[in-house]
Amino acid sequence: MITYEFRKSNRSLLAAYAVRLLLEHLREITQFHSVGNCFPYGPKTPKPKLAEEWLAKTPGLTGRCGHRNACPVCARVHEAKMRKRFAYAFDQYIAGSCTPWWQTLEAGFDVSLEARQRYEVLNRLWVRVLNSRRIKRARAALGVAYMRVTEETLINGVWTPHFHALWMFPRHVSEVEVVAFIGEFNSKWRNLQSKTLGLLPSIRLLHSDSLDSNTVPIMQYLFKSFRVEIDEEGQFSKQGMKTPLDYLISAVMSGDAYHLEIWQAYEIASSGIRRYIFSRNWLDAY
Repeated sequence: MITYEFRKSNRSLLAAYAVRLLLEHLREITQFHSVGNCFPYGPKTPKPKLAEEWLAKTPGLTGRCGHRNACPVCARVHEAKMRKRFAYAFDQYIAGSCTPWWQTLEAGFDVSLEARQRYEVLNRLWVRVLNSRRIKRARAALGVAYMRVTEETLINGVWTPHFHALWMFPRHVSEVEVVAFIGEFNSKWRNLQSKTLGLLPSIRLLHSDSLDSNTVPIMQYLFKSFRVEIDEEGQFSKQGMKTPLDYLISAVMSGDAYHLEIWQAYEIASSGIRRYIFSRNWLDAY
């Protein structure tokens, strides 16, 4: 039992313990039995049942399961690495007087498309736009770097992806050139969207805007998919159902079978999807 004195004097330790305990439970309910090996176990720490069964079937195999989108443990580890990569390069760009610009890229999907197909179709659209002649030429001329994040929302019971793109324009690029590039990208996106099988045409403007140079709020927004918030009493405190992880937590804490089905649908759909993508020159800066 955790006493009041412990809570009062060790709030940060309690929060870390609560997150670890929550992830242990989350890991046990996923479809990937291999996630039982994702935590480092000490000699006196018993392994969960799923971990023992899996390790017994695959002797000599160690390490994390590697499911970076659906394993609560591996996803958080991967997210932490990508957050570090982003923060270091972003600060370097800001120190060099680069201009950050935000863009949200979405598309309407045919209702017949399953979640996995929606991820694949949207990614193909991104690749086509990014490598189109005029956009590729403009990227090279301006020297712009980018980071792309994949997020998803539940629409009519189907996980539906969208992208957030963060563009970094060198200081020699004028505001007029920035606006022209974003406008050209948006126009090309909507044009190819109307010609892509499985996507519905749209004339709605895509959201885009300039950003300030404060790293923290941008990073918190970009890396929120597997964020776990614990209050001072060690209780899960996130409100609302937005991310796949929210549904998994709900399934574990309330026993809601429907929420577990939603999570499992996400596990299948997201397998192998690259959530964080950096341009080569972003990686060079890092």
